[in-house]
Amino acid sequence: MIDDRELLERAVRSFAPEPGIVERVYDRRRRRQRNRRIGALALALVIALVAMGGALQAFRHGAVPARPPGVQNGRIAFVSPGQGDDRDRLFTMEPDGSGLRPVADLRAESPAWAPDGSTIAFDTGSVIGTRDWSTATGHVYTVRPDGSGLRQVTRGPGAELAPAWSPDGTQLAVTGVRQGDRPPGIFIVDVETGGLRPVTANPYSGQADKEPAFAPDGNQIVFVRERQLAATGAVNNLAALFIVGVDGTGLRRLTPWQAAVGTPSWSPDGSTIVFRGGTLSPDSTSQLFAIAPDGTGLRQLTTGLTAASFWPSWSPDGTRIVFTRWVFLPQNEGFRLYTIEADGSHLAPVSAAVTDEQNEPSWGPRPSGGGS
Repeated sequence: MIDDRELLERAVRSFAPEPGIVERVYDRRRRRQRNRRIGALALALVIALVAMGGALQAFRHGAVPARPPGVQNGRIAFVSPGQGDDRDRLFTMEPDGSGLRPVADLRAESPAWAPDGSTIAFDTGSVIGTRDWSTATGHVYTVRPDGSGLRQVTRGPGAELAPAWSPDGTQLAVTGVRQGDRPPGIFIVDVETGGLRPVTANPYSGQADKEPAFAPDGNQIVFVRERQLAATGAVNNLAALFIVGVDGTGLRRLTPWQAAVGTPSWSPDGSTIVFRGGTLSPDSTSQLFAIAPDGTGLRQLTTGLTAASFWPSWSPDGTRIVFTRWVFLPQNEGFRLYTIEADGSHLAPVSAAVTDEQNEPSWGPRPSGGGS
């Protein structure tokens, strides 16, 4: 019988695009992701119990995440060249692709909406699509969706990358590199002061703990731990998903080392973590997978011999996932944003057409009062 880990290991090795095409796409981008009353009463009770059991099972395995009460889906933040040069910049748009707005006119990656939808955090690094984060530069900034209030949050001494908000909006989890004598690891940043507190340190020489995401209860962080850099390819490092408490205790691995993974996103109800499995490299293609925080219920959400999927982000109401999809055959369509339902069904592009590549989406909530 094939267990969850073997399923993942097989799946992430089973797709093969044209050799060398990823490197060409990245090169171009750098240049310019559920009868009777008694009888009737008894029957109703049975139905209710069955439904409750089914709902519990679905919750445990993340098939149908519950919709948080009162949350409305807002705009999607993403990065795109958009200005005809090599630097990705920050944009937002409605979930139907309308209302495109530039936000910040400086290099941007890893955007993340604040829980109340008032602010977007991002970093100014340039590590996405590269293998080695150890020499990265860049710091974390926040900005309002209308482009006002740009503020630098972190200032070194090294680099702080891939910010993720705590549920209360007072902290950010980041990847920190060259922070004193510590190996690259996960840090928690006080948004007001910019002060950093270490949570993890990667034990493998020269490798990084990166791409953190808070659990909805704020007590744990899921992140990617690298073990080895691959000799070739764009982002095909040997890596696995880990979970750790915000105090650095309770570290545990969720996925096998044999599968390179990335960009985890925790569902709003806490039942499911969706992530990229596989690699953007000539010998396999990235697809989206989901797993419960206890390591059970692994399932594949996207497929395709001619398309890669990566960088997922849950909608605030927990019903859909936005992600980057790259269709490379029969012709290269570049990076575009798509959405799927929580069970992987109903794939749909966010925009009918795009003129510039879109990547690294983050789906924000609709702020109170309906503004954006």
